[in-house]
Amino acid sequence: MMRAVKKSSKNSTQPVSFDDVRVETMDNQVLLTVIERPTISSLNITGAKMLQNDAIKKNLEAFGLAQSQYFNQATLNQAVAGLKEEYLSRGKQSVQITPTVTKLARNRVSIDIAIEEGKSTKITDISFEGNEVYSDRRLMKQMSLSEGGMWTWITKSNQFNEQKFAQDMEKITNFYQNNGYFNFRILDTDIQTNEDKTKQTIKVTVSEGDRFRWGNVRIEGDTLEVPKEDLEKNC
Repeated sequence: MMRAVKKSSKNSTQPVSFDDVRVETMDNQVLLTVIERPTISSLNITGAKMLQNDAIKKNLEAFGLAQSQYFNQATLNQAVAGLKEEYLSRGKQSVQITPTVTKLARNRVSIDIAIEEGKSTKITDISFEGNEVYSDRRLMKQMSLSEGGMWTWITKSNQFNEQKFAQDMEKITNFYQNNGYFNFRILDTDIQTNEDKTKQTIKVTVSEGDRFRWGNVRIEGDTLEVPKEDLEKNC
């Protein structure tokens, strides 16, 4: 604890940051009591396999967590939560991320982040409800995610990914609409994970709606350059 505000040096590359600032008055004097935040001496990551250490450090740096930066516990908690979400979106439902902050001399800290990725959660079943025109098998062919198969150990297509799943739902919607089912809707997506987070099932409930077909097409207007008969053939 200090009894005066510490001024940054002229060569400092960042402003001084404080964990606590208290203002007190004594007679005609104003007393500032400040606690300066420690700086980060080192940041180490262990256990990461799916994500590269350099990529993780770059992400942490975007939060302001890097060597020589001021340390903030709330920022570290936020960054770790974001990193965990990234692993979850890649199918690592049992990932454990443990940050350890060690106080050092001269108001510095070292940060060690230990990652236990755990086993990847595998998709074991994909089913649809409400589909009458197209079978489950036909709809699954529109998706990049899949159930376990001969080549999934290479393609990783049976590992759930939120972004790929959203794209798959869009592909199924486009498939129906391109075949005339313009009122097609995805009503619900139910994703269930077993207790040890190794298996996952996906159930998609849809409403196909009626199929629309083109009626008679007539072309009106100036068609001097291209005969109207030729245009109508392409309709």
